This record gives sequence, C-alpha cells and structure tokens, in this order.
Amino acid sequence: MFRSYPTRPLPLPSLRSLLPALLGLAVLSLSNGCATTSSTAAPPTALQSFDSLYAGAVTAESLAINTTTAAVTSKLISPAQGQQILSVTDAIQALLAAANAAAQLGNTATANANLAKALGSIAIISACLTAKPLTVATFGACTAKLTAPAVQS
Repeated sequence: MFRSYPTRPLPLPSLRSLLPALLGLAVLSLSNGCATTSSTAAPPTALQSFDSLYAGAVTAESLAINTTTAAVTSKLISPAQGQQILSVTDAIQALLAAANAAAQLGNTATANANLAKALGSIAIISACLTAKPLTVATFGACTAKLTAPAVQS
C-alpha cells in the first residue's frame, strides 16, 4: 500500500522540521530565480534555474511521501488519508516528469506551469502534514479540497 525506501526512515519530528524548510527554499527559488553568489558569475540560464527547482520539488515530493507513511504508521492520520496523499503524489510525479520532458524540449512555459502545479500541491500537503496538532480530524479538514493536479501539455 505504501512505498518503502531502502534507507532508515527519519523520525516524524525530523521530517516535519525539514519539509517546510525545503518547500520554503523551493518557493523562494521559484519567486526569485536562482541567485548567484559571485558578482562576476553569469546569471543562471532558465534551464539551470528549472533544474534547481525541479530537483527541490523531487526531494520535497519524496519527503512528503515519507512523512505521510510515518504519520500513518504513528496513527496520526488514517490509512485512507495516507492513500489519498499517495494518489496525489502519483499525480505530482507525473507533473514533474512532464515538466522535465517539456524543459528538455525547450518548452519553458509548459515546464514551468507543470512545475508550479507540482510545487503548489506539495506545499498544501506539507502544510497539512505539519499542522499542529496533527490528527485524523485536522488532517481531514486540511486535505478536504486537495485533488490530484492535472498535467498541462
């Protein structure tokens, strides 16, 4: 039912603290572009900025899956709620794959649109998983209108 990973899972509090930070970095990068630290370095290309955001989104999506699995295991959320999040993360993975394919073809508008949809859904999941207190009821209320995002072609 839930995906397993070969690495030792982090405790739920550690995941909760990492997910908002990672999403914050992804959103900051999305809004500002990837700034360079050297004044003599050339600004990043659109593909370099996309690659950075894409990598952060992939990591955040994996972290959301791990956190969801830990929350179900800890009985903080129900198995049905966990399955709902896994269905949404499957759609997020499809968005990320479509975004990456579009970027490789040079279609930056479609790539950025799909990446933005993926990041938006990841942000909602993150907010729901880090809500305090995290209970079946609070998680249910938070995710009540969460739907799987559709890929833009």
